[in-house]
This record gives sequence, C-alpha cells and structure tokens, in this order.
Amino acid sequence: MHFTKAHRLHGRGTFKTILDTGARTRGGPINLAIARNDTGASRLGISIGRPVGNAAKRNRIKRLLREAFRAERIGWPAIDVVILVRPHAPLKLTAYRTMLVDGVAQCLKRLPPSPDATSPNAG
Repeated sequence: MHFTKAHRLHGRGTFKTILDTGARTRGGPINLAIARNDTGASRLGISIGRPVGNAAKRNRIKRLLREAFRAERIGWPAIDVVILVRPHAPLKLTAYRTMLVDGVAQCLKRLPPSPDATSPNAG
C-alpha cells in the first residue's frame, strides 16, 4: 500500500483535463474532481496554493491528504483524483479520510459508466 510515482498525477495539462471533463464536488475545505483512467490504478494530484498558509502548513496538509488517499484507494476503480485545497487549518487524518471517501463516492455517482461496463461481451 505504498504511494509511488505511478499513483501521482503530474502536469498542468493533466490537472486541467480532469478538472474540465471529470465529475466535481465540494466538501469542507477541499474540492474534488475525478475522471476515469486506463492505467489500472487510482492516481492523485493535489493543488494547494500560498493563500492556504506557509510552506510547513501546506506540506502538512499535502502529507495528510496523500496518506488519506493511500489508505482509502483500495477497492476504488481506476480513477484520477484531483484535490483543490482551500485555506484552512490542518485537520486530523480521519477528517481528511472522511472528506475524501464521501467526495469520491459523490463523484462516482456523477461519472458516466466505464466503457468496459457497458459493452456487451464479445464471446
């Protein structure tokens, strides 16, 4: 259950695509956008700006969000998750886990079904 490079989203273009085409929700101090991917694994991207706080505060929040994702991603379909963080004081890990699980569940309801789930079996 490691959080490796294969589980990270990189690049402004990738984030923009997910934000533009994915399902979005807002929960507490974080906004979520998710989209299906074809990598076979769930991936995470975090966007957190200077208005959230100094570097130590931003890094603390990012560490907690990554840990919440790492712990909760088991059993999720292959999705890309982008988290947009709004200014707030760092919360407990359990609060981030709850927000992440609830947000992903809401977004998954809004996503169209995957092409694999709707295509008839050709055999």
